[in-house]
Amino acid sequence: MCNTRRLEDIVIVMEDCLIKLDNFREAYKNTDDMYAKLFMEEGFKGYLKSFQEQLVKYLAHTSKGLYNKRDKLKYKDIIQIHKNNNQLENVSLEFLLQLRNDRNYFAHGYEQPDFQGIYVFFYRYREEFDEVIKCVRNTIKKELERKNQEKYNSKSQLLDSIEIAKQLLDVLDEETISKKLGLDLEIIKSLKK
Repeated sequence: MCNTRRLEDIVIVMEDCLIKLDNFREAYKNTDDMYAKLFMEEGFKGYLKSFQEQLVKYLAHTSKGLYNKRDKLKYKDIIQIHKNNNQLENVSLEFLLQLRNDRNYFAHGYEQPDFQGIYVFFYRYREEFDEVIKCVRNTIKKELERKNQEKYNSKSQLLDSIEIAKQLLDVLDEETISKKLGLDLEIIKSLKK
């Protein structure tokens, strides 16, 4: 069970990052100011870092029941568990691990990888970023379908209980029917009318 609202928020941030990363190339080419380019490069790294952080939130949010959080799992193991559970199924392990490594470099302020390497990485794996978003959207869709099915089953059970209550009205008193079927006493009383 997932909170679809949180997953939708994750998708929004991921898509925003991709829009900004996609628009980077044109803006970068159109400036000659070296300081502006440096700031733009840092922004590019920041959006990649933010995308990865959203991916980690997605993994954490969808991990319930997949593994025990007390287990000492490596990131690669966590990714593999999610892939085996049909999450991130069309996303390459190589891409996910490289994205994580780059994020760690950005987060800790290391100079490696250099900007050119990050830039090449993004365009080399551009389609993989879209696949990650598709996977998150697919998780949202599956969760909404599960919730709808749950509501349908609940309504169906309620209708079945009401039908049974109608049949029992001639045999049992209202309070006994209410206790046995878990129906509100007022509902049972209204069936008599």
